[in-house]
Amino acid sequence: MTELLIGELRKVGLHLNAEKTKILHSSIYDPRSDRDYVEINGEFVQVLHEAQHHRYLGRQVSLSPENRTKVEIQNRHNRAWAAFHKHKKVILNRHVSLAKRLKFFDMCVSPAVLFALVSFPLTRGQIESLDTLQRKMLRRIVGWRRVDGEGWDETMRRMRDRIESGRQLYKWQLWSHCFYRDQWRFAVHLVTKMSKWMLTYNSSPCFDERGMYVPRRDVGRPRIKWDDHIKAFLHYSFPERRDEHWSTLLSDHVGLEQSFIDFCMNR
Repeated sequence: MTELLIGELRKVGLHLNAEKTKILHSSIYDPRSDRDYVEINGEFVQVLHEAQHHRYLGRQVSLSPENRTKVEIQNRHNRAWAAFHKHKKVILNRHVSLAKRLKFFDMCVSPAVLFALVSFPLTRGQIESLDTLQRKMLRRIVGWRRVDGEGWDETMRRMRDRIESGRQLYKWQLWSHCFYRDQWRFAVHLVTKMSKWMLTYNSSPCFDERGMYVPRRDVGRPRIKWDDHIKAFLHYSFPERRDEHWSTLLSDHVGLEQSFIDFCMNR
């Protein structure tokens, strides 16, 4: 099939780039499942097995749901540190005001972490890991120094105070706050720009014998979906309409952005 596609592409002046082409292979066994490369039209194309991944358009593509999420989070951590070290001569320069350095950090490092992350199914622990990474970088920006005879708890308290002082100079937000904010705005965009039928198709809520909403996922799918946070907030805020899809509720209450952020941050 790929060779037929290559033939059709040649008719319009296109060709297959074997170095940029990858074959994703699941764990299902077949006679060619142990191959690392496949010859297609005289060129060798790499085969990626279930535990492997490939970076494409800023994301790590893999056929393993659990591995995909873990790899993506680690990828965001690596990209954040790469952006941090790339601009550390400015970010860590004590001759530049702290407010400007924090603003520069928010403009250069934060996008490397948050870009296109709103539609990715993240657990609460994975979202909190982004805040942990952010605070670690902020401690390096404001600077910290041990004092003789001082315990680590006192040292960390001084660092938190210095970070909060910097927050008064430049109103930065935690990455988890930005994630929930962007996720809400993305959902509003979907509801206002896309057909509700596309959102509600084959997505009817599931209830247990007590009448409680219980999300259900097919075998082999991730346990969570990207919209679980929005669904939980809307069904909690409007329990009398739990049988309705979240897109219907959101279309009637698009102005609850801050309430959604507070709900997710304090849950």
